[in-house]
Amino acid sequence: MSDERHDAVEREDLRFFGKVSASISHEIKNVFAVIHAGAGLLEDLSLLAAKGRPLEPEKLQQVSGSILRQIQRGDEIVRNMNTFAHSVDEDVRNVDVSSVLELMVKISQRLAAARNVRLELGECRSCPVRTDPYFLEHLLFGVIELAVAHASSGSVVTFTATPLAAAPDQGARLSLSGARIPAELPEGLERLTRRLAACAASGDEAGTWVLRLPQTVSQDSGRI
Repeated sequence: MSDERHDAVEREDLRFFGKVSASISHEIKNVFAVIHAGAGLLEDLSLLAAKGRPLEPEKLQQVSGSILRQIQRGDEIVRNMNTFAHSVDEDVRNVDVSSVLELMVKISQRLAAARNVRLELGECRSCPVRTDPYFLEHLLFGVIELAVAHASSGSVVTFTATPLAAAPDQGARLSLSGARIPAELPEGLERLTRRLAACAASGDEAGTWVLRLPQTVSQDSGRI
């Protein structure tokens, strides 16, 4: 690969990492905003109580419950961010494809909501494979972006992950329905598909897109 081509690939990978990081940081800011509003309301109620106005237990429970829910939400967001950040620890390792798919669907919810599209997980069974988790995440994020862009407002895009065959060591099959993916993926997603030694197909009447992953991808198929 030429230096110019290599630089372009690296920039594309960095853009993906940046998009995910920006989306996660926005989610964390939203959590802080709700907590800040709740804390402000509690302060107002305390000041009113100091002036003799009786406290309303139901109001206090409502505000404290909202704050607690946001703390729990923030904890989940940070855990997802931590999992995503550690995906670059090793080029190739054993992963459960269903877990990777679930992570990227969660991370992409904000992107989909901005287009009034809902992302859902359908059947997801354990699909252990040996692959590059970062490239798999990059590919899934790109496909989700593509699906959201082609989905109609108010639609639901559903993802599934199942073993390729009855034996659990034959690879994995990922699919999405609810949006029509172009028959030819953009160059960047085609590159990621090749890196993962995967096979993608799309275009049926139900708008289903399918990705088949091998049980093992060689180390040579990893970072270029």
